[in-house]
Amino acid sequence: MEDTKGRILTAAAQLFEQQGYRSVSMRAIAAQLGISVGNLTYHFPHKQDIATALAEQELKTIILPEDATLAALDGYLRRMLISLVDHARMFDDPLLFEDLPGQQQENAARITRLQQNLERLFTQLRQQERFRPELDGQTLQDVIDLIMFSHVGWQQRVSVSRQATDAAVDDMMRMQWLLLRPYLTEKGCAELEALAVK
Repeated sequence: MEDTKGRILTAAAQLFEQQGYRSVSMRAIAAQLGISVGNLTYHFPHKQDIATALAEQELKTIILPEDATLAALDGYLRRMLISLVDHARMFDDPLLFEDLPGQQQENAARITRLQQNLERLFTQLRQQERFRPELDGQTLQDVIDLIMFSHVGWQQRVSVSRQATDAAVDDMMRMQWLLLRPYLTEKGCAELEALAVK
């Protein structure tokens, strides 16, 4: 059963990437796999269930690093961006999960997990004196919100322009560090320079 579910998710992800989520029907997913729609709906009763499973699967690849360093933060933010690049067409509609019945809360929970992971990283780095004490409380929440919003806007631009390259990710990371640099301590600045982030 797990193998069938995995095959369904793989096929659906490919179709969503090629055509966009809204353009793909359950019938098209079943045809791609050479199975009946009934067999497909046995595993995933609705297309939104496939979307949810794919979103959860992807979230598991964005792992909170054990050691809090600026390199780990860079890697975490970079992985978030790469996830958006890898699935630029799958979920290219920012309101997709808002429109899917029953999905608003699940999507909000996924976003909250990413935000909480960022908050943990920033808090640990602040405690290690890599970020200034001012990066706390509401300021920290505002910075995290800005990062999250910028990622969504960047993903939309990447999806439209089809310019999803390593250079595009590097450019976005440079902009992320421009946002964060004023909050770095001298120790943090030195560590950032060692990362060769321009």
